[in-house]
Amino acid sequence: MAHIKRSKQKLAHVYSANPCLRGELEKCVIESESIRTFETNWASIIEKYDLKKSTWLQGLFNIRQRWVPVYLKDIFFAEMSSKQKLETMNDFYKKYFNTKTSLKVLLTQFDLTMVERYEDEVQADLDTTCTKPILKTASPIEKQAAAVYTRAVFEKFQEEFVESLGYNVYKVKDGAISKFHVARDDDALETFTVTYNAAKCMATTCSCKHLEFAGILCRHVLGVFLMVDVRMLPEDYFLKRWTTNANGGSLLDERSTSSQGSYLDSISSRFSDLCRDALKYAEKGATSAEIYKAAKVALQKVFTEIVANEKHVGRGSLRDVININEEITIDDAMNDQSLHDQTLRDPERKGMLMKL
Repeated sequence: MAHIKRSKQKLAHVYSANPCLRGELEKCVIESESIRTFETNWASIIEKYDLKKSTWLQGLFNIRQRWVPVYLKDIFFAEMSSKQKLETMNDFYKKYFNTKTSLKVLLTQFDLTMVERYEDEVQADLDTTCTKPILKTASPIEKQAAAVYTRAVFEKFQEEFVESLGYNVYKVKDGAISKFHVARDDDALETFTVTYNAAKCMATTCSCKHLEFAGILCRHVLGVFLMVDVRMLPEDYFLKRWTTNANGGSLLDERSTSSQGSYLDSISSRFSDLCRDALKYAEKGATSAEIYKAAKVALQKVFTEIVANEKHVGRGSLRDVININEEITIDDAMNDQSLHDQTLRDPERKGMLMKL
């Protein structure tokens, strides 16, 4: 989308007379669900604004396979496209740092920022574990997805599932591998082709390539599943990275020792982490009456130890707020003894330590 953002500079004379041009270009690039639709809409814009002589736009069109999302649908990007407006690395650095940020402040702020992100992940996991999403249909497919997916991913799946109800599905080829055309009444231009092989674990493909691009079934395939009366989805359609079991346990299990130390400095993070463990213990402890009694005794014993330790352990101090506009030169930072004492892990040589 950087190409479209530069269009205002390249097409200043057209923008002055047609301020809606950029919006139409963005919609064409971002919202087109098929190559045919993109090329049709692009040609329409070129004709509408008399841009046939624009060598810049023609150059962009010539390399469209490199930057237009619809041409990259067969590559897995975890749905990281402009349409979702995800935070890019550039936006990330602009949010927390600027050109005046000193080396010392940058390193400290970056570390705290990573801790905040770990906290957000744990909070999201806690929301998934402790609350149930609101279902919009009585379909067992939606219920199955709600039990398997994390909350954020389920909401995306749910959107696709609900949208599938608004599509018409037509079988155009029968046999071992059936073929369907899927389209909406109000958009005949957007017709998608879905293949379905019931004998091969309900294997499907769709011309929109959403599954390959995002790792989530598209509305067109889901529409076909509803038509052929599929009640439960095969496990192969649930990408592990999107499920509640993706971490294989506590989120902190995969963190390095140094990262865990920083992460657990936060009271809210410690609380969230303990809640996750407690839920895991409760799930096991409720499996039978005998195990339940044993779990109660064990928890009471642990609680007694916590109360005893509470008398001897301080509550700790809150982290200082970092001012990203603090003007400290690189020389000052390098000469600061506290920075000299800070041990960092070299990301390129895991396990190797270096000191600044």
